[in-house]
Amino acid sequence: MSVDETLESKLYQACSDGNIEDVIKLLQNTQINTNWQQQNDDLKSPFYIACEKGHIEVVKLLLNDNRVDINKASNGSDWTPFLCACYYGNCEVIIK
Repeated sequence: MSVDETLESKLYQACSDGNIEDVIKLLQNTQINTNWQQQNDDLKSPFYIACEKGHIEVVKLLLNDNRVDINKASNGSDWTPFLCACYYGNCEVIIK
């Protein structure tokens, strides 16, 4: 695993856990690929997993980062992050 993948994996995990402080710190690195997809989780991006898990504050933070592709579907499906959020009962992610 490269250094970049390590940072990107940490970003993914912070988004999955809803850890806003870690997300803020990791996004300060301008070299991080915010659309990197976690290999062990159906190729989901950090934004996708934050939407899926309903972490509203993390979603808001990522929406304000112009590097994040909000329409990046998981590799295993055509579902976008917002569609996934609604499917898992997290529609408030979209409303707020």
